[in-house]
Amino acid sequence: MTTTFGHTARHKFWDFDSQNTPLNHGSFGATPKDVEEKRFELIRKIEKNTDKFMRVDLYKMEDETRELVSKWINSEKLNTVFVPNASVGFNTVIRSLPLKEGDVIVHCSTLYGACDKTLQFMENRYGVKSAKVDITYPEDSDKDIVEKFRKVIKENPKTKMVIFDTVSSMPGCLLPFNELTQLCKDLDVLSFIDGAHGIGLVELNLKENEPDFFVSNLHKWGYVPRGAAVLVVAKKHHNKIHTLPVSHTYLDDEFEAASELDKSRRLVDRFTFVGTTDFSTHLSTPAAVKFREQIGGEEAIRNYCFELAKKVGTFAADFFGTEVLENAAGTLTTAMVNIRLPVSEKWLNEASAEDKEHLLQVINTYPLENFDTFVPPVFHNGKLYIRLSCQVYNELSDYKVGVQSVKEALKQVPGVLAE
Repeated sequence: MTTTFGHTARHKFWDFDSQNTPLNHGSFGATPKDVEEKRFELIRKIEKNTDKFMRVDLYKMEDETRELVSKWINSEKLNTVFVPNASVGFNTVIRSLPLKEGDVIVHCSTLYGACDKTLQFMENRYGVKSAKVDITYPEDSDKDIVEKFRKVIKENPKTKMVIFDTVSSMPGCLLPFNELTQLCKDLDVLSFIDGAHGIGLVELNLKENEPDFFVSNLHKWGYVPRGAAVLVVAKKHHNKIHTLPVSHTYLDDEFEAASELDKSRRLVDRFTFVGTTDFSTHLSTPAAVKFREQIGGEEAIRNYCFELAKKVGTFAADFFGTEVLENAAGTLTTAMVNIRLPVSEKWLNEASAEDKEHLLQVINTYPLENFDTFVPPVFHNGKLYIRLSCQVYNELSDYKVGVQSVKEALKQVPGVLAE
């Protein structure tokens, strides 16, 4: 079946509080009721015969779910495993690779905060260095970004890996991830795509661009219960990537499998059971995929969300008297759109780091407490933006609540609003 999107879909398929205006799908996603129920059915099945599930059913269901996800993102099935979230997948790769003191990891300035902390840990503990590519939206074009990466990689001859997003978190902007993957191949360095905002948001074809590593949340844009994510590892790296935590299935990098079958399944067999956890989240992926097909399919979902984001950007920019964060080619906006807030230049020039942190905290809390909505803010390139997420349960009228809540929040800090 196909369905009408907007509030019709919200009331029919989701279970939001009636007073809640959900504008932040990009952070945690939102699971449809039908998918929730399938997950609860699975939980009940597990409880009825836990030993049978853990020792028999789990492995069959993992293989079936892995096959479905690999078709969704066009990856090799035996390169594809599940992890609880993208941050775990990121750490799994970074902390598994045999990196040495002085090795360099190149990443962009908009790297997700949790990932940045992981790189700080690697430098403090092991002496693995980071080199940052400064991205300045909206000035940078896709070509500019690729050339900036090229420059930083060449300036750091000990570069071992390059990390970049499909769509960055804050601000939420699409990166030229296919072109950056090719750049890594050209310069003979490892590529790691942080696709936390990937599955269900942008088209993916991992067999075509073949990154060394790719991680994506299933629960953000895929309608899968949280937390659930997928990690894709190129075959040549299977022996180097170990579970987090290292557990029952650990094999030394140099271990030689007894058969070609064991060798081909080396990655998936190690990641299927790391320890007791909630398997019901990622094993609900088939229900999420079925739901997506029933409401119209990937293209219909993407088209609605992307078109709504354009309308929302125009509306919000008009409301604030500012502009959408967008480059000349119009490639940054997906189902997330970023709008500059009308903060006075005087305040921006004089504000301390503590002042800016306080303003962010006000914007984070005031709309929740007074409007039952949430709109994440971020400072970028000397300006303050908000990120608005668009989903099939949203309509343009929702964003009137969002922008009004942010405007009222800005009023709580004297001197912030431009005259």
